[in-house]
Amino acid sequence: MNAFNVWTKAFGPLTMTQEELDNLGSQGIKRAAEVNAINDARRQDDGWRDELDELSRRFKGQPSVDAAESRLAELKSSVKRRVAELSDKIAKCSKALKDARLSRLEATHVEQRKKELEEQLGDFQRDAERQLAFAKGAADQAKQWEPSRGRWEELKKRAREVDAALAQV
Repeated sequence: MNAFNVWTKAFGPLTMTQEELDNLGSQGIKRAAEVNAINDARRQDDGWRDELDELSRRFKGQPSVDAAESRLAELKSSVKRRVAELSDKIAKCSKALKDARLSRLEATHVEQRKKELEEQLGDFQRDAERQLAFAKGAADQAKQWEPSRGRWEELKKRAREVDAALAQV
């Protein structure tokens, strides 16, 4: 059995075996690991206000998945109706041009109206494509960030509770 002389502040010199020294060292290592875990959790939790601010900026004005998808569906049906309406008017103009009773002047006016309607249809379709792409992007973004919405709600609740507790002090 090997014995070691160890100096302690409280008791002065002590004689200890290797097993006793190893046991003290492993207890110290375990305690240090516990303290490090507690401190790491505390440090990780310190950024919750920053996380709340970031998520609040992200979710401000962003619709839920259901709202974004319903907006996209409404926009699609609206576009479909308007395209059908303009196409119907163009078809009526084409049909009117086939009428033999039209004078040259009337035929010119109908032809002009048909060209205007075709231009309106083309412009509308380009604008609608842009609006649909934007609405689809908003729906995709809402789907992408939906998993974080629960964390955002949790942090908002926590902030309200902390603010209420601080208000009572």
